[in-house]
Amino acid sequence: MDMVIVRRFSDSVPANMARMRLEGLGIPAFVLEATRLYGTCADDVRLMVWEGDADDALKVLSSIEEPTVPTADAFSDARPLEQLEQEVAGPSMIGQFFNAEVRGVKLFMLILWLGLVLYLAACFLRLR
Repeated sequence: MDMVIVRRFSDSVPANMARMRLEGLGIPAFVLEATRLYGTCADDVRLMVWEGDADDALKVLSSIEEPTVPTADAFSDARPLEQLEQEVAGPSMIGQFFNAEVRGVKLFMLILWLGLVLYLAACFLRLR
């Protein structure tokens, strides 16, 4: 018995999702990707099954909804990333890094580390 191609995909993610769906129903399936050369792909990912399972696989695959590409209307309420960061988590880490309130703590930590380094250097020189 030979293997047959039941569907072609342009990306390996939906192909592997379909493979897992088939395998979950007891139909052995395999994903064969085109060779990637120089960072590009031939956009040819094949979902293959054994010839005896092809009819069952095609029935299952016909019930799977294909992923759709979002249209421009899907992004009509899009906001700048900075505004979303403020809404979700407050100021970003980079914003906090340059915040005036944080600079005093950083200066304190810098002096603390510098003191520790000088202390360790003095201890090392005494041991020699």
